[in-house]
Amino acid sequence: MRISLDPVRKKEVSMVVAILFILVFVLPVISTHGEAASPTFSATRSISPDDIAPGSTFNVRVILNQNLNQNETDFELDEVIPTDWTVVSADSAGAIFDASDLKWTWKSVSAGETKTVSYDVAVPSNSTEKGYPISGVITASNATATDVGGVLTVTVKTPSPKISSVGIFLAMLAVILAFFLTLIFGWFDDHKLDKGEMRRALAAMLVVGFTVLAVLSIIYEFELSMIALAYIELTGIVVGFYFGAKTAAEKRAEAAAEITIENVRFPFEKVAITIRNGGDSKITVDRIYINKKAFDIKNVTIGPENFVEVPQPYEWDPKTEYKIKVATATGLTAETTLLSPAITIDQVKFDEKQEEIKLTVRSGENTEIKEICVNGEAAEMKNDKKIDVLKPTEKTIVRKWDPKTEYTIKIATISGLTDEITAVAKKDATITSE
Repeated sequence: MRISLDPVRKKEVSMVVAILFILVFVLPVISTHGEAASPTFSATRSISPDDIAPGSTFNVRVILNQNLNQNETDFELDEVIPTDWTVVSADSAGAIFDASDLKWTWKSVSAGETKTVSYDVAVPSNSTEKGYPISGVITASNATATDVGGVLTVTVKTPSPKISSVGIFLAMLAVILAFFLTLIFGWFDDHKLDKGEMRRALAAMLVVGFTVLAVLSIIYEFELSMIALAYIELTGIVVGFYFGAKTAAEKRAEAAAEITIENVRFPFEKVAITIRNGGDSKITVDRIYINKKAFDIKNVTIGPENFVEVPQPYEWDPKTEYKIKVATATGLTAETTLLSPAITIDQVKFDEKQEEIKLTVRSGENTEIKEICVNGEAAEMKNDKKIDVLKPTEKTIVRKWDPKTEYTIKIATISGLTDEITAVAKKDATITSE
């Protein structure tokens, strides 16, 4: 007999067959795979303390977890420590403990139960500084062996020496002394504390403190803690602030400074310039200009509200206009324009016989001498009275003189020009105007 099924009926039968195939063949495979993937048991090791030195003792703690959903038999922990290391004491945690093999055995462990094992290990005093492996494995009758996780290496290191209370006291004393000594040295300058002395003292204190900290870190081999790092950052901020503030203050002070040419003299073959600093900070003059000709000079420092005369070698002519300019290292300038003297006594020479005095005279115009006075008394001239313009002219006067005696010699021309020079007499000596 032949059974004929309509198309709808055939479709329903096919679906039933597919479902039966999945239930019989696929689900058991998935279930088996899931059981294999789920953890059976686990163990984690920890040690204390962290710093372990040769000859010291440390504690090992192992926590074991039975993760199966059924009781387990012959549950074992087997630990391995470096050779020559000794187990001083151990907690059996309810197991049969074999000290020679460092093995713990539980006949039965319930599902989900946790065991904690603890033992102390002594490190030989002759151990070298390095990392030593420590390992372990857990096994059971119906489970795969599992390695103990957590700490797997014990590092042995000789501890750094501890800083004594005396060392701490000396370090603090060095920092305090740096502050007060810097402050005192700043005060000695002008007996005031108004020119950044406090900032300098703070900067010195922090720099010395940082240096002490760095030296101690090398000697005692301690790592930089958060406090040390914060100290370093603070030192950088304060030192940066000090030098930044100092530079800004100097710039402002330089900008506000008053530099003036107070006086100009024309001694023999020189131009002597008196420069005044009217500001409240020191300035440095490094260049002089005479009629636009530049002269580099050694840095001349002028204190606040003070002055300095700078003699610049220069061959000048009488009755000639000179434009003089001075400049500082930071760009401040001062200038003036003036006429040199119309007549000048450049040199005085006392003869060997102590009977004559010779004068070297220059004039800015053609003229004649009206008279020459020595210490207020008219003197007799030996040669003519004529003086040629810009030409050094020697004039001799007849006058007995005494050595080591000061003489003031004054010359006057018919056109009203005058000049004088004061010199101490000395045999066959030539004295120039200063």
